[in-house]
Amino acid sequence: VTYFRGDMRNAEEYFSKRVAAMVHANPWLASVLDHDESGTLVAYYPACATSTIHCPFTIRKDIALSRARTSYADMVQCLDNTLCKTSEKSAGTAEPLWKVALIPDAD
Repeated sequence: VTYFRGDMRNAEEYFSKRVAAMVHANPWLASVLDHDESGTLVAYYPACATSTIHCPFTIRKDIALSRARTSYADMVQCLDNTLCKTSEKSAGTAEPLWKVALIPDAD
């Protein structure tokens, strides 16, 4: 979690473009885990990944976090459904292994 100050619209525009550029330059960020025919856990990713399809950048206005008032324990609980799953829980689900969410400060 990184906190920023500034206009939410500017942050949304900046991070949307930045995530797209990162995924384009590093298509492995769009990996999903699955087992191959021998049962080995492997990461699969498309050769030309795009952030909008494979690593969606999301704005989560439904999550109320306050930089000043949210404890670490509460933050962990609030962010649970935004975090990537462990490798074991991700295998075979097509769940992304990397994603970015922008969450406005509740204050």
